[in-house]
Amino acid sequence: MKDQQDEERGASILSLLQDDGSLAHLAHEKPNLLARHFAKKMHVPDPERTPLTMPHIIKDTLLEVKTSESEVRKKLLEVDKNQATGSDNISPHLLHQCANELA
Repeated sequence: MKDQQDEERGASILSLLQDDGSLAHLAHEKPNLLARHFAKKMHVPDPERTPLTMPHIIKDTLLEVKTSESEVRKKLLEVDKNQATGSDNISPHLLHQCANELA
């Protein structure tokens, strides 16, 4: 039953292009492919390097960010999927299409 649900959930995501040029069609392949893709985006080239400090131009600072799964899903569904890919190289169409899985 769980495998069938996973296959049905993965069917909502279109086939994805893998690094070797082949397409990922199966539901169990797609999450791994997406995880690798987003992990590359989150890679810090030199984690020991002290980050640059920006001058504080306001007195208030943000200490905590609170959000929910439904809020993230709503924002992803609001993404204009016809917009060009940004500097992060993540397709707005992909974000919109995978909103449920990413939230």
